[in-house]
Amino acid sequence: ISSFGAIPSYNHNGDKIAYAAWYHIDGKYTNPYIIIHNLLNNEKTIITSDEFENWRPIFSPDEKKLYYIAKDKNDQFDIYQYSFENKKTTNLTKSDYDEWDPCISRDGTKMVFAARKKDNWDLFLLDLQSGKTNQLTDSKGNEWDPNFSPTGDHIYYAATYGLRNGIFKMFLN
Repeated sequence: ISSFGAIPSYNHNGDKIAYAAWYHIDGKYTNPYIIIHNLLNNEKTIITSDEFENWRPIFSPDEKKLYYIAKDKNDQFDIYQYSFENKKTTNLTKSDYDEWDPCISRDGTKMVFAARKKDNWDLFLLDLQSGKTNQLTDSKGNEWDPNFSPTGDHIYYAATYGLRNGIFKMFLN
């Protein structure tokens, strides 16, 4: 049995990584599921099942939660939160379109992510305390892979706008 892993992320202490893992069995690939690998004792903990695809795990700054994207029964990706304290999973976005690339602010209060609400990828900001989501971009181009600045007052992101492609900066209000 061949195993695979992708898109690892460290916790803030640097002693664990989370990643998507899957197997190749009898000529077929399983759906990816999320694993936490403790680098100190080599222990691996499976967080999700392989019933649906699971990708892009990231730890909260306080390391009490893990965020990731997963396909649902409607065959589209939402962003989920897993609590290490009570082992509970919560769907944070519950939309009818794909969400990707979650990134948490250093203070753990906001998440920025890309979503395909229309026919292209735009950026959204989720207040993790209130649950309110605001759309940050509404362009004909594509914006994805957002990341908060260390101060949290702006984000950097990748985008394609016709012939104008690259990394862009957006100030947050």
